[in-house]
Amino acid sequence: MNQTKLVSFIEQFVNVGSGLITAYFYWKYAILYQLNNDIIFLGRLLIDDTFIITLQFTGISVLRGFFWRRFFNNGFHLMVMEFVRKIY
Repeated sequence: MNQTKLVSFIEQFVNVGSGLITAYFYWKYAILYQLNNDIIFLGRLLIDDTFIITLQFTGISVLRGFFWRRFFNNGFHLMVMEFVRKIY
């Protein structure tokens, strides 16, 4: 069953919104913790460090996108469509 344009929009909105929240907390509690919360040190990151951080964020993004895609494709979009019908 194909998704409607509205459900695809909602899926992407949830994906991007959860990405913003995930990135914020991952940066605050994982990356800065790895760097010992030293903000001044961020100006002296090496290319290798930034590459590793970028790989971490990319991995999280791929996993998050996979999760939301499976979540919506396994029937959640039907509940979303029913909810939207009740609103309109």
